[in-house]
Amino acid sequence: MAERLYEGQTFEGLRLEDEHLDHLRFVDCHFINCTFEGGVLTDCAFAACTWTGCKVINVTSRRTQIRSLSFEQCDLVGLTAADWLPASRFMAPLERLTNCRLKYVTFQQMALAGFDFGGNEVVDGLFSGCDLSGAGFHSCSLLRTEFADCNLTKADFRGATGWQVDLPSCRMRGARFSFPEAVRLLASAGVQVEYE
Repeated sequence: MAERLYEGQTFEGLRLEDEHLDHLRFVDCHFINCTFEGGVLTDCAFAACTWTGCKVINVTSRRTQIRSLSFEQCDLVGLTAADWLPASRFMAPLERLTNCRLKYVTFQQMALAGFDFGGNEVVDGLFSGCDLSGAGFHSCSLLRTEFADCNLTKADFRGATGWQVDLPSCRMRGARFSFPEAVRLLASAGVQVEYE
């Protein structure tokens, strides 16, 4: 099937539910107040697109590539980010997340070194096998969000709350945490802290 290209276009108020879309390519497009719920994206690509006030809920990806995507004031729910393939080894899959809410989102084997998650809300999330070296989670609400087998070298968790780090499986040299949340690290290592 021939690929359909959309370049530099704005999509506003678009609502798609349980749609199966394939062989679509979006470059420098803007999605404003759109809702994508359910459905499957197969062999699609998104490059340098911005999403503002959108909801992306339980969308499945098959061989869909992403590069330099920006999200602002969006709800991203029930996504497995590992299914979204980076379009390039040299370009980050995500450019920016601003005031977004991520729930039940799984990041697996993704290169997100230096990415700034700061100020966003991640609920019941999972980061597994990711390179998050130098990433910023400052002032994030990370309620029941787990980090396992990740490179958290020099990551910034100051002011972040609710996170759970599997200390034995993560590399954490130079990571920054604030008190009293830092006590969670001791708890994950089986150390009990008693206050007098």
